[in-house]
Amino acid sequence: DRARQVPIPQFMIQTFVENTFKHAMFYKEMLSIFIRVRSETRDGSPFVKIVIEDNGGGFSSEWLNKAEVEEVTEDGSRVGIANIRKTLQLLYKRDDLLKLSNVEKSGARVEMWIPVHETDQQTL
Repeated sequence: DRARQVPIPQFMIQTFVENTFKHAMFYKEMLSIFIRVRSETRDGSPFVKIVIEDNGGGFSSEWLNKAEVEEVTEDGSRVGIANIRKTLQLLYKRDDLLKLSNVEKSGARVEMWIPVHETDQQTL
């Protein structure tokens, strides 16, 4: 219930769900998307943690390495992810609020941490 009261920047979740349909959906295979949102303390500060997972093929290790270094590629890919990363940096003045990885068995995993500010806590 506490996490529901914290404002989340627009299109954060939608962008990753759209990417799941674009990159992880295959003909005649069931696609599952799991979204979890909860309050969490990280380094002594309150956050809302958002986890989005799918059961697709996941990110290749090469793609993950490039995604950490590059903002947008020459062909225009990763624009949505680059925009989310930049939005989080501009709003919260931190570079550690987005993590892309793979689920152990299969699929992609996205973790976002939204800092809870004092004004957000007062409404909780």
